[in-house]
Amino acid sequence: DFAVKPETLALMDRLDAITAEHGGRLYLTKDSRMSRDMLERGYPRLDDFRRVRREYGLDARFQSLQSQRLEL
Repeated sequence: DFAVKPETLALMDRLDAITAEHGGRLYLTKDSRMSRDMLERGYPRLDDFRRVRREYGLDARFQSLQSQRLEL
């Protein structure tokens, strides 16, 4: 665990960029700070997921702070 400080968050952002540059992604279930850009880079079929949620009305029925932050 890391202390939540601006410099720690900046380090994590840099590590996210390195991860994305190498084709990696963050584990969505454990996320609490991932950016929408990082999510989109790591999950190339994300638009399909969003479309299915909209199609079945799940975007209105099931929401979390994470889904709102990442526009899931």
